[in-house]
Amino acid sequence: MERMMVKDLPVIEDKVRKWSAIVYWTGVGIIILFAAISLYHAAQLPDGTGQPDAGGQAAAQDTVTSLIIKPIAESPKFQVIFEYLFYLLLWLLLWLLVPSASRRIIRFKLGNLEFDLDQSQKEVISIIDDQMRKFKFLTYLMKEENKNVLKTSFDSEHPRFHDALDFALAKMQEFYLSEWDEHLTFEVMTLAEFHQASFPPAVERSLELVDLYKTGIPINKENPEVIHDKNYLVYTTSEEENIYTSGTEVVDYVICVSSYRSEFNENDGYLVAGITSLVSELHKRAWENLGLTKLRERLNL
Repeated sequence: MERMMVKDLPVIEDKVRKWSAIVYWTGVGIIILFAAISLYHAAQLPDGTGQPDAGGQAAAQDTVTSLIIKPIAESPKFQVIFEYLFYLLLWLLLWLLVPSASRRIIRFKLGNLEFDLDQSQKEVISIIDDQMRKFKFLTYLMKEENKNVLKTSFDSEHPRFHDALDFALAKMQEFYLSEWDEHLTFEVMTLAEFHQASFPPAVERSLELVDLYKTGIPINKENPEVIHDKNYLVYTTSEEENIYTSGTEVVDYVICVSSYRSEFNENDGYLVAGITSLVSELHKRAWENLGLTKLRERLNL
């Protein structure tokens, strides 16, 4: 069953940003359209420029500069161009003052028109910090006392890998929410169930990359502003179920983590791969303990 966080669904802020962009480009289009119409009508009119007075040679010499500027200033076509350029600049200025219409601007100073979008150093520090916290979470799960918590997710009479992995990924889901306020959805399914489900072609093709690199593969949407598309993280594993019984079988599982808002990277892939490996180890131990318990019961009889 798919485990989804409700808050991961597209929210009002995303829709406001989408419609703001639509309004912005609609306004630009309207200004250009009216400018083209006005320019067409202005082209039907005479330029309104006359020849200099032939009887005033001295005056003509004094107005050589005006002979260049005056035809432009008095031309109806140029007046239309200047008028609608002003409207366009005014519209652009309005949306610079409301930067959410296009993108998130980290620093905006109207006096000097100062924009600070170079956040490379902060981004590197943030990525390293996130990476360390994710690996610390995996280390936390590997502590013996926390392994014992994961063991409680196994059925004492019939340990199932799927159940324990679902339990561990729910812990990861809670961790992402508490650390970064990121809302994840995850689903553990068999390979057959994965092929029957409806996923984007890039997600379906990612299984080959998982087999090649042995880690979770992130598939992020090309445009983060498209609010109804998801980012995906895909990982596969083969696990032996019903160990030490006549019903032993190898099951191919696909782990699919998704989010509308949060993008995934290779560190998320390593974390999912690490969690899966840990659960696999505990699953085998659970069956070994179950086998030893039943053996003792038989010996006692």
